[in-house]
Amino acid sequence: MPSNINVSDDLVDLIPNSYIETILDKDINDEKKRDKNKMRMLLRSLARNESSIVNNQTLLKDIDDYSDDDELLGSRNTLADYLDVLTRLYVIENQEAYSEISYNRF
Repeated sequence: MPSNINVSDDLVDLIPNSYIETILDKDINDEKKRDKNKMRMLLRSLARNESSIVNNQTLLKDIDDYSDDDELLGSRNTLADYLDVLTRLYVIENQEAYSEISYNRF
């Protein structure tokens, strides 16, 4: 049984928030320095678009709608790089869409 299963309601978001902050503070930067605020805006956009099929242009527009000029991911290359980092860190993963065909394979 996970030790955080009985955490009080006022502390329930502490572990997930700490996990995201650690990723943003330490893990997103490798040989390249990435902007923590831009990455946070991308994560928020991905969360808003959960269970939807969106393209990179939709993510950029969504980020633009919820950010100021300093937080905007300005280019497709930057967005692709940020998505790649999140994928390599196993924070996001594209899932195959459900269909009768994929269901019947099992």
